[in-house]
Formats: sequence, C-alpha cells, structure tokens
Amino acid sequence: MINASAPLYQFDSYRVDTQKRQLLRDGETVPLTSKVFDTLLILIQHKGQLLEKQQLMRLLWPDTFVEEGNISVNISVLRKALEESPNEHRYIVTVPGRGYKFIADVETIHGQESSVVLMEEKSTRIIIEEEEEKTDPKGVVATRQITRPLAILQRLVLLLLAATVAGYFIWTENKSNAKTEGTLDPFPKIQSIAILPFRPLKSDADDLYLGLGMADALITKLSGLRQLIVRPTSAILRYNASDLDSIAAGREQRVDAVMEGTIQRAGDKIRISARLLRVRDGASLWAYECTEGECKNMFQLQDLLSVKLADSLLLNLSGSEKAHLRKHYTNDPEAYQDYVKGMYYWNKRTSDGLKRAISYFEDAIRKDPNYALAYSGLADCYSLGVWYIPLPANEALPKLKAAALKAIELDDQSAEAHLAMTNVYSFEWNWPEEVKEHERTIELNPGYATGRHWNALSLALHGRAEESIAEAKRAIEIDPLSLAINTDLGWVYYFAHRYDEAIKQYQQTLEMDPSFTMARFDLALAYSAKGMHQQAIQEMLKTKERGSEYLGGLGYVYGISGDRSNALKTLEELKLLSKTTYVPPYHFAWIYIGLGDKDQALLCLTKVYQEHTQHVVDFKSHPMFDPLRSDPRFVALVKGVGL
Repeated sequence: MINASAPLYQFDSYRVDTQKRQLLRDGETVPLTSKVFDTLLILIQHKGQLLEKQQLMRLLWPDTFVEEGNISVNISVLRKALEESPNEHRYIVTVPGRGYKFIADVETIHGQESSVVLMEEKSTRIIIEEEEEKTDPKGVVATRQITRPLAILQRLVLLLLAATVAGYFIWTENKSNAKTEGTLDPFPKIQSIAILPFRPLKSDADDLYLGLGMADALITKLSGLRQLIVRPTSAILRYNASDLDSIAAGREQRVDAVMEGTIQRAGDKIRISARLLRVRDGASLWAYECTEGECKNMFQLQDLLSVKLADSLLLNLSGSEKAHLRKHYTNDPEAYQDYVKGMYYWNKRTSDGLKRAISYFEDAIRKDPNYALAYSGLADCYSLGVWYIPLPANEALPKLKAAALKAIELDDQSAEAHLAMTNVYSFEWNWPEEVKEHERTIELNPGYATGRHWNALSLALHGRAEESIAEAKRAIEIDPLSLAINTDLGWVYYFAHRYDEAIKQYQQTLEMDPSFTMARFDLALAYSAKGMHQQAIQEMLKTKERGSEYLGGLGYVYGISGDRSNALKTLEELKLLSKTTYVPPYHFAWIYIGLGDKDQALLCLTKVYQEHTQHVVDFKSHPMFDPLRSDPRFVALVKGVGL
C-alpha cells in the first residue's frame, strides 16, 4: 500500500521507507521480497505487542489461505536480513507456539505529504483535487474545489497513468497471493532447480538416508516434467550431511532455485518442512510444513509436496505429468530405504560400491517383490559390473536380463526400466532394439540425465559422432557437475578422433575433482593418441585404481611409447592377477596392441567375441584398435558383432 502520508521508521542502523518499500542499513538497500517487507512493517506497526501467528497470517494474506510454515520462513529470512540469530532477540522475539513480538526502539519520522494517488491492495480509489485560495470578507483564508477544462484534461491523463500503474501492482500482488504457499515473483521464471537432501533434525544414520530418500523421490517425480530441469540424485549426493549453505549449493549447481528442507521421524510419523529459495538473491519463493494429518504416510507426503511445488512454480502440467507426480513405486518404507541406499552406492561407480548396491537392491526386492525401480537398479549394477568389478558376461547377463525384464513387466512406463533393457540388447548384440530402447527412455523422461548420458555413449559406439557429442552436452545441461558425464563427453570426443577437445574436456573434469580416476585414465589414452607418451605414462601412474583395467591401460601406454620393458613387466602383473580373479581378455588385448603384437591382440579379442561380452561395443570406433582395422581377422570380428 502507498499511503498519502508515508512515515519512515528508524531503529538502530536500519531505516524502513514505507513510500519506496525499502529496508536500508546505513543507507544501503537490504533486498527483501514483498511479503517479507510486509512482515517487517506489520511487526514494527505493532511494536511491543505479541502478534499471534493466525493474526499475522490474516494481516499478510487477508483473503487467501496459506500454510503456517510461510510465517516461520518469512521470519527466518527477516532475521537474516537484520543480521540477527534466532537466539539474539535484538529485534524479534519468538514466543513458542504463539507468535512474534518486535521489541526494538523505533522512531517514527513522518514524511512529506505524498501525491494525490492512493492505492490499496484489494481496491483502488483515485482522488484528484485542486485547491484555490479564497479570502472571505473577514480576511480568513478558505478553500474551495475548482475545476477548469485544462486541469481536467491533465488530471485525466494522470488518472489513466495512475490506474495503469496501480493495476500492474495489484495484478502482480494478486497473482502472488493466488498461490497457496508463499510468494513467487513471476519474473524471471524458474526453469531449473536442485532439490537438496533433507537435513535430519537428529544425528542418525538412517535419518540421513531418509533425508536423501525424500530428495530422491521428489527428483524422480519432478524430473519427468518437460518444463523444468531438475538436477539428478547423483548431483546432490555431495550435499548429504554437508554444511554447505543452500544458496552456495544452488550457485554450484547452476540452477535458478534450490529447495532445502528438514526431516524428522517420530514413531510412524515423518515431519518435514521445505522451502524454495531463488539463487540469484536468496529470496524465499515458497514454503511448506506438513500438518499433523499429512505426516502419517511418507509416500502421500511425497506426492503432496511434489504437487505443491509444481503448483508454486506455475507449471502448466499435462494429464500424464500430473499422474507422474502421484506415481508410487513402492508402499513399503523399509524397501524404499534399501532402494535409496542402493542408489547411493551405485552412484559411487566403484567395485565395492556396486557390490553393496546389489545387496541393498536385493533387500528391497525381498521386502517388495513388485518394486520396479529396485529391479532397474539391480540390472544397472550388473551392467556396470562387467566393467567395474569386473564380472564375466556369462555371470552378469542372466541376472541383468532377469531384473530388466521384471522391471518392464511391472512398469512399462518407467524410463529406468527401458534404460536397463538397452544394456540387455547391447549384451545380446541386438543393436536395432538397443537403439529403440534408448529412444523410448528419452521419450518417457527427456530430463533423465543418465538416459541421455548412456545414449551418447551408444551413439559414439555406433560411429554417430556428432549426434553423440550433442547428446552428451544435453546430459551435462541436466547435470553439469557430474564427473562421469563430463568425462564421457571427453570420451565421445576421443572416439571421434578429436583428441585436443578430448584432452581439454578431461582436464576440465579433473579441475572439478583431481582424484577422479576415470578422467585421468581416459586422459592418458588421449595423450597416447596424440603421441604425447610421457604425459600419458605420468597420468596413468597417477590413477589410484590397481585393477585389471588399470594394468591393461598402463601396459598399453608403455608399449605404444616404445618402453617395451615396462610394458612386458605390466603384462606379467596382469597374468598374475588373472590367477586370483577374473580378468577380461579385453585388457590383455590392450597391452598386446601397445606392443605391436597383432596376432596376440587378435587372439584376445577373439576370446572377447566368444565370451559374448559387452566389451565388443568398442570394436567399431575405439581409436586404440585403429592399427587392426586393415586386418581381415579384425574386420570379420566387427562384422560378426553386427556393428
């Protein structure tokens, strides 16, 4: 509201300008959203009085129902703006269970009479008056209202301008008040968000997973909305049990808004509070706190929270998108907890992590045999297990296929299930069906970063270089801090023989995390392809993994550099390792290629072919195999694979 007489309020180093709706600290503007400013103004105008929460809500949202959590959010933001901690009580006192009191000494400074425009939130009344002095016979000055044609025209112009301005502010305010939670400025539109793990209110390992699970559930639901980019679970794992400020996390994730929340378990009830913060200025856009009746069922709570958040963002959802927000994958809380733990370890991309993930997914399936996402997770573990554990194909494929088919049977509309099927067809060398499943995955969920990522790799393996690079970049748009996706953008550059771009991409990834072994390993191969052999050896020696893939890569870069002695020494280490664990013949082939021994390399690659393993996907496009491409035996292998 802009009043005809707009006072200024002064307390300590702060000044509240009610005409300009500004809070100033030592003359500098302190940014506040509209409703937070209104909260401060109401508290000041009721200085020394206890304002009950319901009374404060009626004053802030007179004709709109909002949830009580919005008040606490506004107060929290206001405390930060005033640089006051909750325990200081310099300005705002919280009376638990009741309301708030403003206790600072406030000086009221009445300003100049404002111009003739009065605007109110619910209705607008514009008064135009002109006064002319008139002296009566006794010499007393009186006034009377006069009108003149020119004055009327001028006032009509002012009236039109004032009405336009008033209408705009009323429209924006009412647009904001039309929502049931908080205030959301319509400009600029929120197009990307990161949902952080909910922080447990007590120190408990299970509650830590519970908070991560709540975030994962919301991410799964919201990532299916085409109007919104949602950072995947793999992107927010780093913030689990982290003390990093939410706004800082939002900037790191390069999103428009970040959602933070708390979670508390009490018996069979789960209490949560959540709020959405705009990253550019820290403004609170929306807040929610579950009521007693809403806290009884965790899955209904997830549905409710995702729907309310989508509503607050003013998203125009299709019928299928609305259904997706309310979709349940399990109703068993314990199975759900096991699934979340499985995803946590799957995202580590290590041998031990995959083994633990398999165990948790199997536990989830035992507790809920109809849990499609748990089957998809299990399938993905066996797919990656061939590369990371490593597992022989004849052990991994039957388990991968059984889990993927069950996931499809239970939920044919699951993008995760169709992505699992891409790996089944890859193992079976059924490339047309593999391509169809990738297309179906992206059709079901265009914002699924892992789906985009794996499709990029598939396109590269099929020799569709430009498409694979474009798809990898789309995956990075969804998950810009993913080490795996950033590394594999370098990988598809490498497959396209664009080595300088590959090296640059790997170096950028290592700037994000110098300990990320996969990027360093692949950087070494790119250096070798460029003839930068000493750099390749140095990078390979820095990798921390000491499994068969590492030995195969190290032997290759030694051999291709001309260091035959160290290449043969590494070959012996790999043979020794193969006596105690499974070593894919693929890794032996690398060393023989580096040594220039084509016959032994082709013998090993023939074994790879005979094992019918997924490693054959590299045959068509991997630059390492370029020295073999003119050999009829290798041509026959590529043809037999069907690529």
